[in-house]
Amino acid sequence: MALRVLGSPQDTPIVVRIFSNYEMSDFERIWIRDGIESELGEVRIEFGGSGRTNLAVILNYSLHPSLIFGKGLTVIKVVQEPRVEGSPFHTFTKWHDPAADVVLTHNPTTSKRERLSLPLLSPHAKTAARLTKPPLKDQLVSAIGSRLTDINFHKQRSEFLDELETDPTIKVFGKGRQFVQEKSDALIPFMYSVAIENSIQKSYVTEKFTDCILAYSIPIYVGAPDVENYFPRDCYLTLDPGNLSAAWSEVKPLLSAEDYYRRLPSLILARSLVLDNYHLGREIARTFSTFESRSGIRLTAVASIQTAIYLIAAPLFGLLHLLRRVAPIFSRRK
Repeated sequence: MALRVLGSPQDTPIVVRIFSNYEMSDFERIWIRDGIESELGEVRIEFGGSGRTNLAVILNYSLHPSLIFGKGLTVIKVVQEPRVEGSPFHTFTKWHDPAADVVLTHNPTTSKRERLSLPLLSPHAKTAARLTKPPLKDQLVSAIGSRLTDINFHKQRSEFLDELETDPTIKVFGKGRQFVQEKSDALIPFMYSVAIENSIQKSYVTEKFTDCILAYSIPIYVGAPDVENYFPRDCYLTLDPGNLSAAWSEVKPLLSAEDYYRRLPSLILARSLVLDNYHLGREIARTFSTFESRSGIRLTAVASIQTAIYLIAAPLFGLLHLLRRVAPIFSRRK
């Protein structure tokens, strides 16, 4: 097999087909498209469906089985969610589609097709992602997080944010807390922002961290213990997840405009890394362009054990949810 030669007659036009286990917003689609085209030039991008394909991208897993075919077809899977041991809805984080040639994952095994990668999630702070220079910062600290207590680190995060809400010098935003129309509004005016991951795992650095960076806000971070392997040490502060309250008491006195502007050069460097090295579209395209292409026509299905679990279990869980909601009504009638 030979390395792919981009722009050769047999490779144009490149058809990229993207599958995911979530509904992508228009912003996310444009973000991915712009990243891919910045590396590969003009391509044809489809979201889901079946048909001719040169590059198939699976974000976690596909909700719907599809049949794809094409000359030199390459399949890249990106794991964007954390491992949740014992959860049938997270098997895709360790069991990978047989069709995948390359798996970009924050938790690789010794398999040759698995490569260490951040989750490469698209920004949630849309306005922040479009900034071209550091904005005016007139407030010190924000924090963002919901009151969810479902999995992993949710409960500890929610309890800590409840504690921060009692501090009048900090503004706490999120579902069930102070409402904000767009996440950027909770980041851009602030020099620092508390960013807490759903799960504490190596290399699991998500938009909770990178959205702060895009907004030129210093993350006060609770998350991946190896974050320094990916970003300059001066562009963030960390809190010990084992004792958030005590860690916050140590960090809070350090926060100031003077400290922020001292860290700003590192923050600007980190932002360039988010927009280039850790950009989902760009990384997909770079992986594709350096992968040894298959010869001949390839036909494969995009599906997985997780797809089957979703198709079977989703209606059942929907029914159980409905029963939980109507049960109290019937109880009151008795």
